[in-house]
Amino acid sequence: MTYPDSFTQDEAKSLVDSADRQSIKVFTQKYLNRSQYGMGSGKAEEIKEFVKESGAEQVIVDERLTSRQIYNLEKLTGVQVIDRERLILDIFHSRATTTEAKLQIELAEVKYEIPRVRENARLTSGSERPGKGGMGEYVVDVKFRELKRRMSFIKEKLEGSTTSRG
Repeated sequence: MTYPDSFTQDEAKSLVDSADRQSIKVFTQKYLNRSQYGMGSGKAEEIKEFVKESGAEQVIVDERLTSRQIYNLEKLTGVQVIDRERLILDIFHSRATTTEAKLQIELAEVKYEIPRVRENARLTSGSERPGKGGMGEYVVDVKFRELKRRMSFIKEKLEGSTTSRG
């Protein structure tokens, strides 16, 4: 899914190829990043039908989507949805060779994930209360703290690798 001009379509196809994924069909829309799906609902339905008929396993959207948009589109299509930012992180992750580069990519991935954790939990859990009788802890809070700790650990390792290198 990308914008209708040929330059943007070529760039989107190149990103997909760089991520070692195969582009089956390119859908275009003049305005991406609309509220519910990151595209118009008619286009989302068209993609849903294509996924159903073709057996595609992923939908890649050439735009940064919110957690809600990804969730809605995944729920509609029944397959994984990857936005432009996630696709680029995947490309960098697959090509990183040095320890420092791998740590920098891991840090970027954690930063990408953090804002999505709470939103995903809110979307999937509804109004349920954590633990027995609602006195426990939300899984999202545990995941959020884990990501924050991981980010601190990566930053420390990065500082160490920069110090030893310089």
